[in-house]
Amino acid sequence: MKKLYSALLASLLSASILTACSATNVNSKKDVKFYSSEDEAFENAKKESTGIQDIIGESKYVDNEKIVIYTIKEKSNVGVGTATLTQKDQKIRWYFMGIQLLSNNQREIQISLVK
Repeated sequence: MKKLYSALLASLLSASILTACSATNVNSKKDVKFYSSEDEAFENAKKESTGIQDIIGESKYVDNEKIVIYTIKEKSNVGVGTATLTQKDQKIRWYFMGIQLLSNNQREIQISLVK
C-alpha cells in the first residue's frame, strides 16, 4: 500500500508541475473568493468538494502562491489531489489545480480533472 501511495504521489506531483503553468490568472475570474486565512480557505474547499480529508503536504510560497497536496476519499476509493493557495492583499484563495488520483482495493487508478 505504501508503494501505491508513493507512485500516486509521484504521478500527481509530475502532473501538477505540468499543469501549474496553465493555471488561470487570479484576476481573470469574476467569482473569485478570498478568505482571511489558509484554514478558512481549506474549510471552504472541504465544503465544496466533500471528499477532501486532510492536507498531507505543501510547498513554500513562491510569488504569492503555493501548492497543496491533500487526501481525498470517495466511496471506497482513496487518493490524492492538488490545489493552489494564492495570497493577495493579505487574503487567501484556494484553487483546485485540476488533477485527482483515486485508487480502490483492486489497485485500479482513476485520474480525474477538477475545475
